[in-house]
Amino acid sequence: MLERAQAARGEAPPQSGAVSAAEVVPGRVYRLGGFIELDGRISWAPAIPGRFTPNNCYTVMEPDRVYLIDTGVAAHREIVISQLEALLPPDRPVTAFLTRSEYMCSGNLAAICNTGCIEELVTTSRNPFAGSTEIVRGLTDNVRRTEPDRGSIVPLGSSESLLIIPPLLRLLGMFWVYDKQSKTMFTSDLFGHVSVASTDEPPIVDDLAGDDTTYETVRAHTLMRYHWLPMATTEPLIAWMENVFDTYEVEVLAPTSGAVLAGAPVVNKHYDLMIELLRRVPEEFGKSTAAGAAR
Repeated sequence: MLERAQAARGEAPPQSGAVSAAEVVPGRVYRLGGFIELDGRISWAPAIPGRFTPNNCYTVMEPDRVYLIDTGVAAHREIVISQLEALLPPDRPVTAFLTRSEYMCSGNLAAICNTGCIEELVTTSRNPFAGSTEIVRGLTDNVRRTEPDRGSIVPLGSSESLLIIPPLLRLLGMFWVYDKQSKTMFTSDLFGHVSVASTDEPPIVDDLAGDDTTYETVRAHTLMRYHWLPMATTEPLIAWMENVFDTYEVEVLAPTSGAVLAGAPVVNKHYDLMIELLRRVPEEFGKSTAAGAAR
């Protein structure tokens, strides 16, 4: 369906075989997207020579509908559309949801809408893309827009398993999504601190033995986005995160950027590292500030 729609508009077909979609939870959750080199040219991650960050969007497959969570960066447009072409069952409608309206998440929304596969866009604003002509161009009258209640945990579309969660730890408007069936938490730009050494590596970490992530890794990545954390009062953030992970059983962390973290042991490790970051960073900032004043 996607390829036919592109051909009708005279567009080149998507590249095939570049990067395959990765099965995160068999038959349920799939990771789509490509990789970005950490060479210092992106603003949301530190420069790490020889390393790559997966840039992710996801499909959640339900019997009567597919849910597309984020759409990836425009640089991966042909990859994402090719992956969707391979994944989407014929004639099954798609509901799209953006965890935030930044280009990292919305870069391919118009292109995918223009293929005709998206029936519904769930968004917290009637026009969250006022400054983006390209994205708005894809939101035709054929795409139904649904606005959920703000500030509370609500179902995603008509799903009985997917929940929209407004996080306390966020930049601007941002949302997490929890899938009760697969126990996956889609965390947008948080928990995106795991990179890979090669684009041939799987974008999923599911074994503690192969996970060398340290506190310093989490700190370097997280503070690239959340640069205000050292100056923040983090006790409410810690309490909120503890409550979320006590309330929902999480076996997969699926960020927009960075490797997917799968399996309870891996998830628990990275949750503990994030809590440690929230506790330590303000203390470290206070000590460095005091030391500077003493000099």
